[in-house]
Amino acid sequence: MNKYTKKKILEPFFITKNVGEGTGLGMSITYTMIKTIMDQFK
Repeated sequence: MNKYTKKKILEPFFITKNVGEGTGLGMSITYTMIKTIMDQFK
């Protein structure tokens, strides 16, 4: 793992895919679902 990846790895939407590889929506959808569920418990 290079220094850049190590620095960014814990950011919620950081990916190692190159531009144009895949849609990249999985993390965004997961984040939104978890946030919505957690907000219901507040």
